Amino acid sequence: MKREKVKPLWPWAVGALAMILLLVVGINAVGSSGEPDGSCEKAVSAAASIPSADNADRELHATTTACASVAEWEAAMRANPAAMGLTNGAFIDPSIDLLALCNPGTGRAVCDDAWSLGILK
Repeated sequence: MKREKVKPLWPWAVGALAMILLLVVGINAVGSSGEPDGSCEKAVSAAASIPSADNADRELHATTTACASVAEWEAAMRANPAAMGLTNGAFIDPSIDLLALCNPGTGRAVCDDAWSLGILK
């Protein structure tokens, strides 16, 4: 009687573990409800509510903490360009705008993301 060769289970286990890890990271990125919590949009709206003649530095810096990534920050700014004193979101440029808001090692999510992506140098 010939013995059949048993296929190893470890490739399947590694794949399953990777899928679980991606699922956990994805849930943490958007919150437990499956939707962004809106804190980024709220922070950008707060910055936009400051009249353009006044200084909105504190509110703009708050957006770099409230938003989870450069992509989220940029989308929120493009949707509400008045936060940057603009009327057209097409003029939002993270490589320029974040340069004024981010210093290396600030621990703010958007800034750290911009440095790691090479947007800021």
